[in-house]
Amino acid sequence: MIARLAVAAGQRLLRSGFHAPRQHWARRVWDGDRAEGHAVLGPAYVAERKQIQALLASLAPRLTSPWEAVDVAAGTGRYTRALLEAGAARVTAIDVSPASLAALTNRAADPTRVTTVCADLFAALPPGTVPEAGFDIVLCCDAIHHVGPLPAVLTRLRELAAPGGLLVGDVWTADHFHEFQRARRSRVEHVLASIRFLAAAAVNRLLRRAFLQAARSQLLSAAQVQELLRETLGPQVQLNTSRYWVSFAYRLPPGQDNAGQGSVCLGPLGR
Repeated sequence: MIARLAVAAGQRLLRSGFHAPRQHWARRVWDGDRAEGHAVLGPAYVAERKQIQALLASLAPRLTSPWEAVDVAAGTGRYTRALLEAGAARVTAIDVSPASLAALTNRAADPTRVTTVCADLFAALPPGTVPEAGFDIVLCCDAIHHVGPLPAVLTRLRELAAPGGLLVGDVWTADHFHEFQRARRSRVEHVLASIRFLAAAAVNRLLRRAFLQAARSQLLSAAQVQELLRETLGPQVQLNTSRYWVSFAYRLPPGQDNAGQGSVCLGPLGR
């Protein structure tokens, strides 16, 4: 109860959003492979990855080879490898953490097919990062809640995609957030972390400073995530809701106007 109240109060203080997640994550490493080995939450992470892998396996045959993909907020490359296994000729992995990208390169079975770019998604990407026509698949998994407000992230991801390209990702939801955190840490640690979040939100609001840590500030219920996905991408976005995430897939219109009209229905997402 204390943790719920603290997080809710912190979110109200940060209702204008956070502004500088790069400073927080540039110094850290998110290791999805390690998360899959967690004693309690490991099966949930494995199920999340397998769901996305099944989706990629169903989508890849619909693309014209050779096709290129981008893994946004790639971490140590759990989904970069999934894109390679699905048949991508090349994957561009974007992350703000140099240490994460170094680990990603070391773990890639064929690093010659991977290009790493240390950059903020919302900053100007280095020249040559994005193919002239855009990427055939733009993927962002287990990260959107850290990168920025959902509509802004979706809009930026869409800008990276080729006409007729695919957006694939998932969004961590608030429905079972406290259960997740109690399993990830302990009840005491979760309460303390939630109180620290509230304190930091209060200080940042008072001093009008950028708020660095993103996850708790961007938590939305599954219903809210689904609504924003449909509003931002269009009613034909395909959704699949699990206990902790909402997965989505969306095909952009084949023309040059990526405004969210005329998308192609992809069918149910694979589990």
